[in-house]
Amino acid sequence: MMGIGLALISFWGLVKVDWFRENSRYGQWFVSKLGSETARRVLQGLMLTGILLGALLALNIIQPLRWEPQQETQSEGPIEKTGIIRNSPLGQIRVEIQLLLFQIALAG
Repeated sequence: MMGIGLALISFWGLVKVDWFRENSRYGQWFVSKLGSETARRVLQGLMLTGILLGALLALNIIQPLRWEPQQETQSEGPIEKTGIIRNSPLGQIRVEIQLLLFQIALAG
């Protein structure tokens, strides 16, 4: 649903790129910095990127981040591993940082 919405809004923006360039603050900023034709191409590129990302989301080729609620608590000594994002390197890094900070606190 989110992907379809993004693709449709981006397509509408692609159709109305000249209106955005002339009437929106950001479009006018692009024109003042890049020139009229380059600003048009930049806005078209942004809208085409939005269409592509929306289509990839709609086709389930790429997926948005999903933060799962805390379901598991594993105890490892005095520190509990809570809030790990399952199958995510970011969650593992967070736990490793917590362990490192605890070890530093004990040593200091």
